[in-house]
Amino acid sequence: MNQGSGTPPPAYVATHVTEGVNAGSFTHGWTIPGVAAGSNPYTGPAGTLSFWSMRNDLATPAGLASSSVPNGSDLRCDVFINTPDSVQFALVLIDSSNTQLERGPLVTIPAGVQTTYQWIVSDATATAFVTGNGNIDGTPLIKGFLIYTETQPTSATFDIDVDNIRIEGAQTDTTPPTAPVVLSAVQGAASDEIIVRWLGNTEPDLASYRVYVADDDRFGATIQNRFTWPSAPAATVLAGTNQVTLTNVTPEANLYVRVSAVDNATPTANESVTRVALGVRTGTGSVRDLVVLDNDAISFNDGNFATQGYSHNIVYNGQALTANSRYYDSCTAAAVSTDAVSLTSVDASEFVIWSAGTDGGSGFPGESIAPGNQTRIAAFLSGGGKLFISSRSLGESLDTNGSVADQTFYNTVLQADLATAFANTNEILLSGLFASAGTIYTGADIFNFGAGGGSSGESLLPQGSAFGSSSYNPAPGAGGNAIVYFGNQLVYLGVDFELLRHVNDSTGTFAQAAAKRAQFLGDVIAYLFPAPVTSVDDYQTYR
Repeated sequence: MNQGSGTPPPAYVATHVTEGVNAGSFTHGWTIPGVAAGSNPYTGPAGTLSFWSMRNDLATPAGLASSSVPNGSDLRCDVFINTPDSVQFALVLIDSSNTQLERGPLVTIPAGVQTTYQWIVSDATATAFVTGNGNIDGTPLIKGFLIYTETQPTSATFDIDVDNIRIEGAQTDTTPPTAPVVLSAVQGAASDEIIVRWLGNTEPDLASYRVYVADDDRFGATIQNRFTWPSAPAATVLAGTNQVTLTNVTPEANLYVRVSAVDNATPTANESVTRVALGVRTGTGSVRDLVVLDNDAISFNDGNFATQGYSHNIVYNGQALTANSRYYDSCTAAAVSTDAVSLTSVDASEFVIWSAGTDGGSGFPGESIAPGNQTRIAAFLSGGGKLFISSRSLGESLDTNGSVADQTFYNTVLQADLATAFANTNEILLSGLFASAGTIYTGADIFNFGAGGGSSGESLLPQGSAFGSSSYNPAPGAGGNAIVYFGNQLVYLGVDFELLRHVNDSTGTFAQAAAKRAQFLGDVIAYLFPAPVTSVDDYQTYR
């Protein structure tokens, strides 16, 4: 990006530019296919993700780089785009040692409209996205700004005025509330209603909760297959209320929700991060499966469930269910453990998906099913319930490193024994009842098609009345299977279902990977719900 003279075009002086020392006009040349201009953009691997981004470091106008911005500052600037393409914009700070960057929130700046950008500065880590996501000290300096877009620019050049960077006033509080524990998202009384529940926060200065809704169109467009959530919440409810009914939603669609908490700080309220996203597909069908998210290693660089939600898993499960013409609700394991959601509500025509995978964060491989939920799962299966569970480290957690009770649950309820952990392969040769999807792969590259990284899995040995199916290639030295199943009630996959995809590398499309997961899940559903015997001849064949 090339910095201009610092003097905005005369035509705009009267309409939007506030002259001052912290002002300038900046021109950038996009690199567009077929257009030779400007700086190279950042692009996703193998062309599967594509976006244009650039950070401009402001060495001049004089005095700008030496402006200190204490925590709590209400940092603002005036922005005007002179060319046709709108972008997302954020100011960028750097710590006093001139090493660590932090960016503010990305805000969409429409072309040709004067916009005031605002950032209540704190030393909290920004979302890991594009550039500048580290902790910085309490007296950072203004480094510059960032522009970003996921829409291919229409013009080969980009011109932006960034003017009057200033501190408006002090913030009364820069500490956001803790993220609410989201419990469940279920269909309401009508097919256009969703009921969202969460546990209440305890902060004395809590003002409200915000509930956001996204659909499939808002997933997969950004780095690491993350959501692009709407900037405006679908609902805001006052503190003290722990659920909301969203009305007039789109039936038959996959809809995803997240919940944040907001305090009463001034001049700008602080909003918490969110934990995990939940999903629901509403409709007129009476059969509704349940997806339970029990993912302890939550984010790519933070295994702490309390700080960040890993929002991919519900999408991979929800899309696969929808492709098999199923409707579903979802909840977190916290909802099951507090009896906010009961497994006994799942009837004989429905089944539970228990997602116990990991994305390779710092908690790996420590995820486990809590003892209370082990008891609930055992009772559910004893009562005839149907369960599909997947995890690439559940055996090591429960069977190898677990308590006697953990081992009993693993060996007698899941009816599995761990042959070997972390098989060094990402290829599974499906066979028998689960053969229709052929060969499936697990995602070693978090940027492509799968939720999280890692090519490892666990090789399983059936116990009790269970059977083994499908193998890893190359086979681990201890043998075993990729799948254990029994009684038309349980299918246990020794690798995260969300990691499955169609190819062994970064080629293809996300849609192809989703289709592969849906095909495999179709075999699971066919096993859990076998076709009824209708005649003597059919019975002889079936037997």
